[in-house]
Amino acid sequence: METELQLTLKKKDFENLTEALKLAFDNHLQWLSDLNFAMICQPEQLIQFCKSAEPHRDCKFGQWYYSVENSALLNHSSFINLGKTHKTLHLSVCNLIDEFTEYGKPKQTTYLDFKRIEELFLNDIKRFLHNNIEAGVNTDHLTELPNRHALDIFLKQELKRIKRQNYHSSIAMLDIDYFKAINDKHGHSVGDAVLQKFSNLLATNIRDCDFLARYGGEEFIIYFSETDCTDSFEVAEKLRNLIQQQTIAVANNQFISLTCSFGIAEFNENKSIKESIADADKALYQAKESGRNKIVIN
Repeated sequence: METELQLTLKKKDFENLTEALKLAFDNHLQWLSDLNFAMICQPEQLIQFCKSAEPHRDCKFGQWYYSVENSALLNHSSFINLGKTHKTLHLSVCNLIDEFTEYGKPKQTTYLDFKRIEELFLNDIKRFLHNNIEAGVNTDHLTELPNRHALDIFLKQELKRIKRQNYHSSIAMLDIDYFKAINDKHGHSVGDAVLQKFSNLLATNIRDCDFLARYGGEEFIIYFSETDCTDSFEVAEKLRNLIQQQTIAVANNQFISLTCSFGIAEFNENKSIKESIADADKALYQAKESGRNKIVIN
């Protein structure tokens, strides 16, 4: 099952995409308005709407669409389908213009086909825009990571995939050690900075196929795709070492260091999502109780 677009774009990407979509939508509404005006009042100007071999690339929406470089967006089916509908709309316009040129007016069937595709395209872009705006509810705005709701969506998709393809993965629940003491001593602004640096460190040191989410407070979950607990332990150990080497500057030229505890559990078709997370949570509790800055496999 395809991963939801909102799980693959960060908050800044959401904002940029939303603004670009709004502008592209407004531009295409104006383009359609100009087209209808030309059909009624200035048919001699219609050729301007189909003057190249690829007119779908000439309009402002097409210029935006074919300039997108974000791979998550480019490979997403909703974005691909939007481009196909947009191209079909322009082809239908070219058919209209050909018949205007040859007969002085288009056939009724050609015009109705254009209006049908026009409605389909506008509905597609509105739906795509709406879904992108709604996607913000799945992002933790402090760390810009997927949040707990996004994690739930993703794990449901993965569990279905595991049941179809019969392989095992694993999850790790991790927690910043003594985070409450950091907040109490240095204040919440420093605590927020710690969470941001911590999440960025994790995000830049896991594989693209893995999934990182902020679970709540100072707790995070990493889903290790097609990776058993033993191999996940090795990845977690590298992360643990990286984290304990970090320092964060606070007031008066002081620095604080971080450590983190991990709990790892299997994620497979024999357990529910809730059970897998509970097992990882139990392992995390054991890591905390045995001294912190440790990794425990349940």
